[in-house]
Formats: sequence, C-alpha cells, structure tokens
Amino acid sequence: MLTHRGFEAWVECDGEVMTSHSAWCDGRTIGATVVSQEGKTFGIHWRDVDGGVESFGVVQIDGNIIGGRGLNGTPGRAVSKSTAKVSDEIERALVFSKLGTTEHEEELERMALHGDVGAYSESLDSLGTIELRVEHVRYGDFKRPQRFPYRRGADPRDVFAQRVVHETSKKLGCHQTCLGPERYNPPRRPTQPDRPARKRLPFDPYDDRPHVIFKFSYAPRDILIARGLIPQSAADPQPPSQRQHSSSIASSRPPSRARSAPPELDAVQPSANTLFLRGETIDLDAPVHRLPIDLTKGEEEDPPKPLSILSSRHASIVNRLDVVNLLQEQLRQAKDDLQASRAALSGAKPQVTPAIPFSVYDYYKPGEVVDMTDL
Repeated sequence: MLTHRGFEAWVECDGEVMTSHSAWCDGRTIGATVVSQEGKTFGIHWRDVDGGVESFGVVQIDGNIIGGRGLNGTPGRAVSKSTAKVSDEIERALVFSKLGTTEHEEELERMALHGDVGAYSESLDSLGTIELRVEHVRYGDFKRPQRFPYRRGADPRDVFAQRVVHETSKKLGCHQTCLGPERYNPPRRPTQPDRPARKRLPFDPYDDRPHVIFKFSYAPRDILIARGLIPQSAADPQPPSQRQHSSSIASSRPPSRARSAPPELDAVQPSANTLFLRGETIDLDAPVHRLPIDLTKGEEEDPPKPLSILSSRHASIVNRLDVVNLLQEQLRQAKDDLQASRAALSGAKPQVTPAIPFSVYDYYKPGEVVDMTDL
C-alpha cells in the first residue's frame, strides 16, 4: 500500500492485498513493484485520506485507459477499478496472463502489417504497468448535447489481446493483462438528453497536472528476483504442503527432556570462573550464593536458528528501510513545497515605496518676491 499527497493506493489479487516492493518516489509520482500470478484476477483500489476536494482517478493498464472513478471529497472513502467495459452492459475482469513468444521475425512483421495489436510494437514498452492518475477537479456548466453519435474508442477486447514477443526480447517471461469472464453491469443511471453531464475542470485553473500518480509494475517472481527488486526469502514462501510435512515431522519427534535446575549452594567461595551480571550490587563481606560456571566446558549451545527465519527477518528489515527512505523523501518534498509556497506568497505582496516628503519652503523663503517673468 502506497500513501502520497493525501491518497492511498494498492493492488488486490483475488481479494487479497498485494505486497509492494522496492517503493520509490519522484515529485508527485510514487511507485512500487508487485508480484503477478498467471491466471488470477486483480484490481487497483485507492482512497482519499484527507478529503475536502473532489477528485477523479483515471486508470491505465499496460498503457491503455480502461476508465476512471470519482470521489466526492469525503475523507476515508475508497473506490476501485477491476474490470474493463466491452459494451454498455457487459464488462470483463482483468487477469494476469503470460506473453506469447516466437522465434520468427517474419511472423511479427506480418502481424504488424495486418494491424494486429498483438504484434511487436511500441505498446510493448508499457506492458507490466498499472498506473493511476488522480486529479483534483471541480464541476462547471453542463455539457452541450453532441450533434454527432458517440464514437467509442478502441475495443478493449483488441487492446488486451494476446501479445507475441520475440525470444530475444527483454519482455520475455513477463506477464500482460488479458480480459477474464464477462459480468453483467448495467449503467447506474440512463443517459438521457435532458440529464446532461457537467464539465470536469481542474480544481486549480493554473495547475492542470495530476495531483498524484501511482505506478505499479508487475512481473513474475523469477523475473523480479533476477532484477533484484524483491528478496529471495520474500519471493519464495514455504508451500502449505511443506509446512504440513514439517509439522507432522515435528509432532512425531519425542518430547525433549526438560533441563533440570542447578542445585542451590548455601555458600560458594568466589573464584576466577564466577560470573556476575553487569550492574549487579555485590556485597563482598557476605557469602556468595551463586553457582560457579566453568567457562571451558559451558552449557549446551542453543541450536542455530533456521535460515528461513533469518531470511524473513532480513526481508522485513529491508522493507522497513524502504518505507523509511520513502517517508524521508516525502518529508523533503513537503519542505520544498512549503518553501516554494512561502516564496510565492512573499513575491505576490505589492511593494509600496514610501512617499518622499515635499515642502515649498525647501525652495522659497517666506516673504520672498519671485519674478515670474524669468520663467
């Protein structure tokens, strides 16, 4: 889950929140990487944390706009987008899918010649991205009725068709987004000529940029591990079957024998091998009621911790460091914005020059006769 400039955004896969890895922030844009799983549905969710201003979010999947949702400025309210409309009443779910591969360049050229969107093209550069652009908006006058029939854009069934890449492409092994099963979703309200929509305008007329941009990159686990975006321990959790097997082995082991407490001694003379706790108050006149410990033999050492526990701890520390770095970057940007706002306010104040006092007595004396003919 990413938080930036008063908004939160996250990706859910089959109803579960996906973990964000390698978070980064650059100005108004914040991003992270998520692990995609082939054949599973997903959606992007966002929430208005601060509220107070109406907003509208536009979602792009693999570089293609699939629609948007608006928020009325209520703090804490959230919306989501997990489908793409293919008709007025039918929508299809978004599904992670595997890219097709080929070793023949002639096939790619033939697909591009026939206008097949699945061919190798510039659109492949945007594969594996989920982008959300949130804008602060205000609604103005009603829109004028259209004189011409509405022309729908590209068919989502063609935009999210199966793509094919060459075996030497850098996108080899990555995932793309395809459309899943259909869902019936009628319009919320009928579109009638007597109920026109209002124009959506930027909240700040001098700044039409998005208020915040969330970018999520998705790819299979193996690809992200090879790129160093996620740690090995976080990417390979123990399967349930192995956990059940290990638990059955642990239950079949005989119970360990409890370690018996050492016998207490009434008085033990201190020796070179006697240990005391740091900060402990010791009465040297009283007998020492403590068991001497032989440093040469020692007690049985604790068994080493499993590698999985150490790896998980290391992964949690790495994730916390990413969060700390992200918060520090956001704090720095907030300070820069505050300084810029102060500079703009100070520059906007009118500079009033003080008036220079003027007196006629500085040039003429009382009772002096002035000859006006010389002027």
